[in-house]
Amino acid sequence: MANGILGFQVGLDYWSWSRVFEGPPGVFYTRRISYLPIGATFNYHFKLDEPKFDPFVGLGLGYDIVSCGGGPFPDGCGYDSGLYLIARGGVRYFMSPGLALYGDVGAGAAALNIGLMFKMQ
Repeated sequence: MANGILGFQVGLDYWSWSRVFEGPPGVFYTRRISYLPIGATFNYHFKLDEPKFDPFVGLGLGYDIVSCGGGPFPDGCGYDSGLYLIARGGVRYFMSPGLALYGDVGAGAAALNIGLMFKMQ
């Protein structure tokens, strides 16, 4: 594709938090919220003369599954499950043919991702 490569990426994350607060005197409540974002992105990888660097841009869609509970409130928590747009730009740096450092920034399930990638054969 115009001297580049089109790739496909699937992501799954999970995070949660809770907050303890006091209701009537002596009564404490714990409110819990958890997120499970699932996303799929098409990434365009630019071809460079330096094979260790792999810059890319990507677009995709995700779905956020939100769960809330606890406390004297109705089940709603102000957050809803639903679709979201993913847009990112990033780079991989290959330390060996099967191992790369990874970083991207953008919008979607997370604003910043940093990590390692392993090649599966």
